[in-house]
Amino acid sequence: MHRQFDQLWAYLALGQRPGNAGQLGDRVRLLVRERAAERSGCRWCLDRARHDWRSAGLPVDLLTQLDRHAVDPAFTEPERAALDLVDAVACASDRAGEALARLRGHFSDRATAELIACLADHHLIAPEPR
Repeated sequence: MHRQFDQLWAYLALGQRPGNAGQLGDRVRLLVRERAAERSGCRWCLDRARHDWRSAGLPVDLLTQLDRHAVDPAFTEPERAALDLVDAVACASDRAGEALARLRGHFSDRATAELIACLADHHLIAPEPR
C-alpha cells in the first residue's frame, strides 16, 4: 500500500477502539457513509446509509447533491473536507494525504478516527470499489 495511506490505517485502528464513537455529528457521519457506499457500489451499504439518513430526519434531497459538494452551499467546509477524503480514498488518489491534512484542520484526532472508520465500514470492505 502507498505510504500516503499509512496515516489512514492508523486512524482506522484508533476509530475501532471502544469509546471512540460519538465524536462526529450525525449529518457528517451519515454523509460520509452515503458517499462511501456510493463509491463502493455496495447495494446493502447504500440501502443502509439511506435508511439511517431518513431515520435521522435529514433532507433526502441533499443526497442528490453529493456530486457537487465542493461548490454547493448546502455543505459546510468540514463536510466538504470529509467528502473530499472519501473521494480521494475511494479513487486511490494521490490527493489522499492532502485530503487527510485538510480534514484534520476541521476535526479532532478522535473525530478523524471515527470518520475513517465510517469510511472503512462502507467502502473498504467492498470487493470492487468504483
